[in-house]
This record gives sequence, structure tokens and C-alpha cells, in this order.
Amino acid sequence: MNKLPVGEVIASSYRFLFGHIGTVLGITFLPAVLYAFADYGGHVYLAAHISELESADARGQALYVLAMGAGFVVAMFARAAAAVGIVREIFGWRVPAMLHFPLDRTALRMFAASIRFWLGSAALIALAFGVATLGALLAGVPPNASGEVSPTPASLIASVLSLAVFVYALATMLRMGFLLPGVVVAEEKGGLKRSHDLSQGNFWRMLFLAVVLALPPTVLLLAGEGAVLGSAVGADATESGDFFRLMARAEEAISRQLLPWEVFNSVVFILYSGLIYSGAAYAYRALSGKNTMETPAAAGH
Repeated sequence: MNKLPVGEVIASSYRFLFGHIGTVLGITFLPAVLYAFADYGGHVYLAAHISELESADARGQALYVLAMGAGFVVAMFARAAAAVGIVREIFGWRVPAMLHFPLDRTALRMFAASIRFWLGSAALIALAFGVATLGALLAGVPPNASGEVSPTPASLIASVLSLAVFVYALATMLRMGFLLPGVVVAEEKGGLKRSHDLSQGNFWRMLFLAVVLALPPTVLLLAGEGAVLGSAVGADATESGDFFRLMARAEEAISRQLLPWEVFNSVVFILYSGLIYSGAAYAYRALSGKNTMETPAAAGH
């Protein structure tokens, strides 16, 4: 069983991002534009139909869900294209064009694998909620309980069980998803199961690696959202603690500066792609024991 060289992968990923920023921009610029376009469309649609949603119009709500679902699919395709381009570059299959956007079989396989990953993740979270709810009911804790609940041995066991199933779900998501870009690009039959199996014995290393690589784009995203929320929060919203009112004001603030917001989103997308997908590629190479530069045929799929 190979052990993931965490320090080496982290150093290689950061060197790739900052040492080859022109290549990263060439690979991720068009996917970032597509991603920002999907987010832009969602905000525009929400602003145009906010009255229907606030009035609880069933048709308006259904159309909104469909629109958001379409935006999510477009965003997933943008991420899949960026992942394929970055992983190919790490594997030594040089991207020929100045601006790259793969529309080949590998990109479609990556997109399909990403959709399966999110569907599987949703199923895992739903299962975790179901087990947690069942455990609470068996412990005599009603699902709509409010206020303090007197602890009993049964309720403590139910709490531990709930925590365990949620941790298991999140751990499985990480094992299925982190190596997925490398697996899909390098292996014709690679998918979620292969990614999960390849990560065996490396969960904690992979978790640390994912946190370190995701930290810069996450901090940048939170800073941007904090700036928007700071301008959106009023004293009355803060005092009342009205979450939905706060979110409505945040949406209004974003809508007033939508183009700068999408430029910001594009920058976060590029930074995230350069770190996470290169990290996935380097980690795959280390755990699979393969010299991916010797299998250039996969780049044409």
C-alpha cells in the first residue's frame, strides 16, 4: 500500500500554480468564464422572479429549481473541463492551445463522473440524516423537539451514532472525489470506486492535503462574501436574527455589483482549479505508482 507524500504533493501543487500561472490561466480561463456565466444567470433569474418566490407561487418555485439545477450542471461541466486540462498538464500531455477547453470523450467522462459523485454524495447525506433521525426516534427524542432535551444513555448513544454516520458520509465523499480527476484522465475505466479504493489507508493524509490546498481559495471566497454581507447587513437584521432577510439583502448587494462579483468568482475558480486539480494529479501519480507520461494515448479519449 503506497503512502501519500503529503508535503511533496503540496509543494508541487503550489509550485505548479505560481510557477506556471500562464499555463494555469490558459487552461482555466474559458471554464472560469463559463462557471461565472452560470452563476450570473442564476442571480439574474432570481432578481427577475423574486416576487413569485416570495409569494410562494408553486410554478415559480418549480421553475427556479429547474433554473438553478441547469446552472449547477453548467458549473459542473466547467469544473470538469478545468480538471481535465490541469491533470493532463501535470501528467505531461502538454495542452497545445493558448486557451484550452476540452470537449472530448475524457471531458465528458469527467463531467459524468462529477455528476455521479454529487448524486452519490446527496444519497450519503440523506442516508446519514435518515439514520440520525431513526436513532433519535428510537432514543425517544422527537424530531421536532425544541429547547433542551434531558440527556439519557439512549440519547447519548443516538448522538454518537448520528455523528459517526455523518463522519462516515463525509469521509466516503472525500475518498470518492479527491483522486477522481486523476483516475478519470489516466484510466479508461476509472471512476468513483477506483478513486475510493486507491485512497485506502491514506484518509488522514488526504484530508490534510485537501484542507491545505483548498485553504487559499476558501479564505478568498469567505473574504469576498464577508465584504458583501458586511455591506448588506443592517442593524435591524442583526438584532432580529432574521437569516432569510439577511440572505435577501446579501442577494441585493450582489445584484448591485454583479459583474465585479463574477470577476471575483472567476479568480477563485482559477485559484481553486490550479491547486486542487494539480494536487489530485500529483496524488494519483504517487498512489497509483504509474508514470502517466508513458500513457499519452489516454489524452486523446
